[in-house]
Amino acid sequence: MTTPRRRPSSYAAPSFSLDWVAVVKSPWVLIAVLLVSLILVSMLASCFARQTLVEEDKTPVPGLPSYITREMVAQALLCQERYGHPAGATLAQIMLESQSDGGLSQLARDDHNLFGMKWASSFEGEPEVAGNSSWHTNEEVEGELVEIIDGFTVFNSDVECIEFRSRVFLQASHYAGNEKIKAAIADHDSDAMVEGLQEAGWATDSAYADKLKAIMDEYNLRRFDRMTVQEFLKEMTAYDEA
Repeated sequence: MTTPRRRPSSYAAPSFSLDWVAVVKSPWVLIAVLLVSLILVSMLASCFARQTLVEEDKTPVPGLPSYITREMVAQALLCQERYGHPAGATLAQIMLESQSDGGLSQLARDDHNLFGMKWASSFEGEPEVAGNSSWHTNEEVEGELVEIIDGFTVFNSDVECIEFRSRVFLQASHYAGNEKIKAAIADHDSDAMVEGLQEAGWATDSAYADKLKAIMDEYNLRRFDRMTVQEFLKEMTAYDEA
């Protein structure tokens, strides 16, 4: 039987050398590092998007038009919590901009554009945006309605459209710097919000703010201005269990 022997102390383990400078300079290594970086950035962006969007729920909200879903209201409330934009005004805008024959307009259904937001090249690459499309639209010019063809933003979903409105669209200086909109955020005031939107040029309709206020009156939307997402979800749960 062979007895195991201790390795002589003079034994030298084989050595390997690696030219790290050559490795780093290799174009294939640089490409691999770039691809891994892009994947990590994409994963982080996806995680961030999930954290800022509510769960999908197409169930109608009692007391509101049937096309207003629970996910729309919840996302409006979430944006109110994160950006300060009063939820009552957000929902009123959806109803005014997207309603057609008792349901959603084709722009809202096909492109998830709930606010009639026009296209701008700066929107390209934003996580909520899927592209752009052209639609016929009516604009008020010197007191008369004129039909034109214009470019509109296409969104991935309804909730992403609502998120984009607060996160990007309303951060433009003419909105963010408007005194009425700043007061609306500070006071949780949908009336000041819609007045600020008209003053800042959201729509060409000279009666835009008045129409939004009438919708808020009809559906008691101002109650959402001080409601939290959790309070709304709790209210829906109680309704379902009743």
